[in-house]
Amino acid sequence: MRTTAFSIDTFYQQIGNGPIIVLLHGWGHSWETWNNLIPFLSSDFQLLIPDLPAFGQSKSPSNPQKWNSEKYVLWLDEFLKQTTNNKKIILVGHSLGGKIAALYSATYPSQIKKLFLISPSGIPDKLSFCKKIQKKVFSMIPHIAKQIMPQKLKNKLLERTGASADYLNASPSQKTILNNIIQENITQFLHKISAPTFLFWGILDQETPYKNHQIFLENIANAELIKFNTGHFPYVENEIEFKKELIKRI
Repeated sequence: MRTTAFSIDTFYQQIGNGPIIVLLHGWGHSWETWNNLIPFLSSDFQLLIPDLPAFGQSKSPSNPQKWNSEKYVLWLDEFLKQTTNNKKIILVGHSLGGKIAALYSATYPSQIKKLFLISPSGIPDKLSFCKKIQKKVFSMIPHIAKQIMPQKLKNKLLERTGASADYLNASPSQKTILNNIIQENITQFLHKISAPTFLFWGILDQETPYKNHQIFLENIANAELIKFNTGHFPYVENEIEFKKELIKRI
């Protein structure tokens, strides 16, 4: 299905019937990242699963250089007004989607029944001096060399600089947006979240470090931590345990 929200041609899936769950994917992904949860949830809930602007089948903003997380929140607000009839929702977000979900819940608290944040971004990590040097070295590698460099080597280099390997495959618009939002810190907004909030986090997460859960717990009054022995994708890496913990709370 398609709609236009905040001037963005937006693709989304609407599946099932019942209370509404909105699923927001992370940076570099699309609605399909939730494939393993869709059959599990759609028997009892109506799922709304958009592709975020600039990802999947949704269009990119016309001015990505001015796009940031606040724009994603405004886009989400328009999208939900068109698709939910102003009903309260259960909001689930992973990584960048978690950051957007947290900001939306802080901005429009009356719209949220429950909030599920899976390895959310929004707490920037300062690179160590060593990593800054590594990042600088990688940035100096000629573009043509990066193109012919084996993918495993590129991934290893990016992992060591604290960057996502997905960045190499991103479109110019996606890279511009990432550069705009990567250092945003949402800590000051978290205290405005009033809905019951559940943090699902892998203790081995290297993308959004597990230690960041402390900031969310300290700033969200009604928050609970559920940890997994996984990396950045607990809903994929430990699907059975994730579903078990999710269904207890949803």
